[in-house]
Amino acid sequence: SFIGGLVGVFALMFIAPPMADFSLKIGPAEYFMLAMFGLSMVAVAGKGDTAKGLILGCLGLLFSFVGIDVITGAERFTFGSTFLEDGISTVSATIGLFALSQVFILAEEGGSIAGEFTLVTRPWKGIRATIKYWYVTIRSAILGVSIGMIPGIGISTASILSYIAEKRISKNPESYGEGNIRGVIAPQAASNACVSGELIPAFALGIPGGATAAIFLAAMTMHGLRPGLSFFTSGGVLVDTVFLGMIMAQFVILFFGLTATPLLAKITKIPNAILVPVIMALCFVGAFSVNNYIEDVIVAVIFGVMGYVLFKNKWPVQCLVLGLVLGEIAESNFHRAMQISNGSYGIFVQKPISLVLFISIIAILGWTYFGNTIKGKIKSAKA
Repeated sequence: SFIGGLVGVFALMFIAPPMADFSLKIGPAEYFMLAMFGLSMVAVAGKGDTAKGLILGCLGLLFSFVGIDVITGAERFTFGSTFLEDGISTVSATIGLFALSQVFILAEEGGSIAGEFTLVTRPWKGIRATIKYWYVTIRSAILGVSIGMIPGIGISTASILSYIAEKRISKNPESYGEGNIRGVIAPQAASNACVSGELIPAFALGIPGGATAAIFLAAMTMHGLRPGLSFFTSGGVLVDTVFLGMIMAQFVILFFGLTATPLLAKITKIPNAILVPVIMALCFVGAFSVNNYIEDVIVAVIFGVMGYVLFKNKWPVQCLVLGLVLGEIAESNFHRAMQISNGSYGIFVQKPISLVLFISIIAILGWTYFGNTIKGKIKSAKA
């Protein structure tokens, strides 16, 4: 995880600034198509269930429309509430979907997270294995960064693909799933590198690669920081501080991973009856601290209940967050592009960048739909 995280941070440092410089060549039409490309990835993020991914992506879009229309100034879905005029807070919604929902699940399950399993912690053994198979770590980290740069794919996909890649490369693929340490190293390196990879399009273009990047982007906006070239040219010391802080964070993670792992592992043995109220209180504090509004806590609870239902029914929750974040970007740039073109939709395929993105969107949706259809027919034939 440590090495994968470092590879991801260095990739962010060297790739994001040139990409931000390239963003000067991107107009509203290209930004709209980028946002739509990210939204099209909900079909992939659905992990085999395209319909569920698209439904949640559209639901996220609907939530993004809450508030004042950026062009007309008209109120939409506010129901007379002044709080909703500013729209739904991405941070509060994400806290509800990913944190509170899990709190509700823990409360329902009872017992403890670890259950009856015996905890085994051998961090130094893992370090020796990582050094021995350093090439697996680097290879998986690069794959993780690449996947993270594509909006909507997510950390879990990076972990799965890195595992599959290593299994295919290995001379003994049958040992994977039976304790092969390379099958552990690859997903860990890829997942940590993927986090920084998700920040690359977020910093450079304002398009988050995933839920983590969406929260980071929301925090930047709260502090008046705008992603893109201006962040790197006028940020000054702040940009260096962000990068240095991310590097230091990897060393902090390494330190705690080596020294505190046995202690932290024991947290999973704490009864859920004790953990649930503590975690819930932290979630409420986090939601309230966004704008110091109690309504943000209510939003977190509502999305928490929604996330609980979605998780229990195995729906891809990350698709909803992607729609919520990219909806505002897509809408504002759509209106700007239409104003520039005097209402002509041809502007969205006029330049090579937007045309390539348009073709990619069609290809992704087509590949996902027909791929799932073919898999379904194969399963039916085998049955």
